[in-house]
Amino acid sequence: MVKNLESIVEDYLIKQAKIHNCLCYKFTAPGRRGVPDRILIGFGQTIFIETKKQNGKPRDQQIVVIERMKQHGAIVYVIDNKEDIDKLFNQLTNNSEVKQ
Repeated sequence: MVKNLESIVEDYLIKQAKIHNCLCYKFTAPGRRGVPDRILIGFGQTIFIETKKQNGKPRDQQIVVIERMKQHGAIVYVIDNKEDIDKLFNQLTNNSEVKQ
Protein backbone atom coordinates (compact mmCIF):
# COMPACT_ATOMS: atom_id res chain seq x y z
CA MET A 1 0.00 0.00 0.00
CA VAL A 2 1.34 3.41 -0.99
CA LYS A 3 0.99 6.20 1.57
CA ASN A 4 -0.62 9.39 0.36
CA LEU A 5 1.88 12.18 0.07
CA GLU A 6 0.24 14.37 2.73
CA SER A 7 0.63 11.62 5.32
CA ILE A 8 4.39 11.55 4.63
CA VAL A 9 4.64 15.22 5.63
CA GLU A 10 2.34 14.74 8.62
CA ASP A 11 4.25 11.66 9.82
CA TYR A 12 7.52 13.61 9.59
CA LEU A 13 6.00 16.42 11.67
CA ILE A 14 4.95 13.92 14.34
CA LYS A 15 8.41 12.31 14.34
CA GLN A 16 10.15 15.68 14.71
CA ALA A 17 7.78 16.70 17.51
CA LYS A 18 8.74 13.57 19.46
CA ILE A 19 12.46 14.17 18.85
CA HIS A 20 12.09 17.75 20.14
CA ASN A 21 9.93 16.73 23.11
CA CYS A 22 6.87 18.60 21.83
CA LEU A 23 3.24 17.57 21.83
CA CYS A 24 1.66 17.11 18.42
CA TYR A 25 -2.07 16.42 18.56
CA LYS A 26 -4.49 15.68 15.78
CA PHE A 27 -6.89 18.62 15.70
CA THR A 28 -10.54 18.21 14.91
CA ALA A 29 -13.37 20.63 15.48
CA PRO A 30 -16.72 18.86 15.18
CA GLY A 31 -19.10 20.86 13.04
CA ARG A 32 -16.31 23.07 11.70
CA ARG A 33 -14.60 22.30 8.42
CA GLY A 34 -11.31 23.78 7.31
CA VAL A 35 -9.42 23.67 10.60
CA PRO A 36 -5.70 22.79 10.52
CA ASP A 37 -4.65 19.13 10.88
CA ARG A 38 -2.35 19.42 13.87
CA ILE A 39 -1.62 21.38 17.02
CA LEU A 40 2.06 21.57 17.98
CA ILE A 41 2.76 22.51 21.59
CA GLY A 42 6.29 23.09 22.80
CA PHE A 43 8.89 25.66 23.71
CA GLY A 44 6.14 27.75 25.33
CA GLN A 45 4.15 28.10 22.12
CA THR A 46 1.04 26.62 20.54
CA ILE A 47 1.10 26.40 16.75
CA PHE A 48 -1.60 25.13 14.40
CA ILE A 49 -0.31 23.31 11.33
CA GLU A 50 -2.13 22.32 8.15
CA THR A 51 -0.09 19.66 6.36
CA LYS A 52 -0.27 19.24 2.60
CA LYS A 53 1.46 17.08 0.02
CA GLN A 54 4.45 18.63 -1.76
CA ASN A 55 3.24 21.80 -3.51
CA GLY A 56 -0.27 21.16 -2.19
CA LYS A 57 -2.51 24.14 -1.53
CA PRO A 58 -5.24 24.62 1.08
CA ARG A 59 -8.85 24.45 -0.05
CA ASP A 60 -10.78 27.74 -0.15
CA GLN A 61 -12.57 26.93 3.10
CA GLN A 62 -9.25 26.17 4.80
CA ILE A 63 -7.84 29.51 3.66
CA VAL A 64 -10.81 31.35 5.19
CA VAL A 65 -10.52 29.48 8.50
CA ILE A 66 -6.74 29.90 8.70
CA GLU A 67 -6.95 33.64 8.00
CA ARG A 68 -9.67 34.03 10.61
CA MET A 69 -7.54 32.18 13.17
CA LYS A 70 -4.57 34.43 12.39
CA GLN A 71 -6.73 37.55 12.75
CA HIS A 72 -7.52 36.34 16.27
CA GLY A 73 -3.84 35.92 17.14
CA ALA A 74 -3.23 32.24 16.35
CA ILE A 75 0.02 31.08 14.84
CA VAL A 76 -0.92 28.94 11.84
CA TYR A 77 1.29 27.36 9.21
CA VAL A 78 0.57 25.46 6.02
CA ILE A 79 3.50 23.08 5.52
CA ASP A 80 4.00 20.89 2.47
CA ASN A 81 7.54 19.57 2.88
CA LYS A 82 10.04 18.23 5.38
CA GLU A 83 12.42 21.17 4.95
CA ASP A 84 9.83 23.64 6.28
CA ILE A 85 9.23 21.39 9.27
CA ASP A 86 12.96 21.41 9.94
CA LYS A 87 13.00 25.24 9.65
CA LEU A 88 10.14 25.50 12.14
CA PHE A 89 11.92 23.31 14.69
CA ASN A 90 15.16 25.25 14.13
CA GLN A 91 13.31 28.44 15.06
CA LEU A 92 11.80 26.78 18.10
CA THR A 93 15.06 25.29 19.35
CA ASN A 94 16.86 28.60 18.93
CA ASN A 95 14.38 30.08 21.42
CA SER A 96 12.90 32.27 18.75
CA GLU A 97 9.26 33.15 19.01
CA VAL A 98 7.70 31.72 15.88
CA LYS A 99 5.96 34.28 13.71
CA GLN A 100 4.17 33.93 10.39
